[in-house]
Amino acid sequence: MIETTPLRRLIKRILIGSQDSQEVSEQCSILCPSEKAPSLPAIYLEGQLDKVTGFIEGVNLDIEKNRLAGTMREHSATVAYHIRDALILNGYVYKGAMKYTLVSTPESFFSPKVVDYLPKAALSCTFAGNRFFGHWIGDDLPLNLAAQQLAEPITVVKKPYAHESEYLSLFNLRSRPITQIRCGELIILNDVGQNSFKRQRYELLRSALKNLTPLQPNYGVMIRRGKSGVSRVLTNEDEIAQFLETRGFIIINPEHMPAKEIVHQTLGAKIILGTEGSHIAHGIFTMADHGTIFTLQPPYRFHGIYKDYTDCLDMRYAFVVGNNSPDGFMINLEDLARTLDKIEYLMK
Repeated sequence: MIETTPLRRLIKRILIGSQDSQEVSEQCSILCPSEKAPSLPAIYLEGQLDKVTGFIEGVNLDIEKNRLAGTMREHSATVAYHIRDALILNGYVYKGAMKYTLVSTPESFFSPKVVDYLPKAALSCTFAGNRFFGHWIGDDLPLNLAAQQLAEPITVVKKPYAHESEYLSLFNLRSRPITQIRCGELIILNDVGQNSFKRQRYELLRSALKNLTPLQPNYGVMIRRGKSGVSRVLTNEDEIAQFLETRGFIIINPEHMPAKEIVHQTLGAKIILGTEGSHIAHGIFTMADHGTIFTLQPPYRFHGIYKDYTDCLDMRYAFVVGNNSPDGFMINLEDLARTLDKIEYLMK
């Protein structure tokens, strides 16, 4: 099929203004309405937030305080936008004056004159999921389940994560990788809200892993961050690991383990602990019901994103903020022990 170049579409956006997926869709379907639900307060020591010196892009202290508080939270609807005659080129979706970005690589303003055709498909990947393993686990895998209900799931071609193919196999999920294609009807899902429909899909994924291996009696699991992803060096990690072993934790390093072994080691753990980052996501679908995700936070890069997942699953979220050190950050063992004591008290 003959195709116009993204350059011409750029000119169109300049002339008439950019459009979003809702504006170019011919139909929208509400798969789950917006909802309000109570959340449990995060578990942390007094004064911890005073140690924070920086946040990730798009987050500030007010946003994090609201996330961490035990209040009623509003969760946005899950909506499917049906877009006719959409074009996908190298990680960007085009329709009219809409450009829907799925990758961080630069946009190419020139394209082949001919692209393949797909009658109907549902997008099962996100920009965040294509950049970060944690979002791929927590956002894109449940998105795949929703996409399957509507059409053939598709993703854009990217460099796969180390455990990606194994997890897709364990969950029996599939999606068709796309580089350049025109789609007769493309369904784009707005699936950000941690609503009841999202929880249903989380529970389906959790159930799939529970059937793979006998439940482990592990009290807690520390997941080492390793060297992948954005650098967050916990300078006293070995000291922390030794201390946690005295508290009944096992220590794992996902960089040196297949996905099935990670599942085996973390399944049923009451506490999943580690430096804040994508590797913690290994525990979302394996930790015990009503368990706790416990993150060790660099003071210069605070992010409480896992509180959103634990809220949806009626789990707890805990954190301790470290202190700056010359090569990264370090966690005070007394703060760690006292926070563990609080978690254990609330688990009784």
